[in-house]
Amino acid sequence: MQQGIIGLTIAFQFFLFVGYMFYLLFRIYAEEDSPIAHVIHRSATRTADIRYSPCGSSNDIRRARE
Repeated sequence: MQQGIIGLTIAFQFFLFVGYMFYLLFRIYAEEDSPIAHVIHRSATRTADIRYSPCGSSNDIRRARE
């Protein structure tokens, strides 16, 4: 019985540790001057442009206006 409780405690601490590592990584990536944040933002906005614009992407709309 006691070994099961110890095993659960170790597993819980492990998941807390892994979750905290992901949280720290996310904080690093979420900084505004982080290059990874720029890449994530660029891909997210490009997907949104393709999904919601009638012409396909913002570049197509820009070219059509020129």
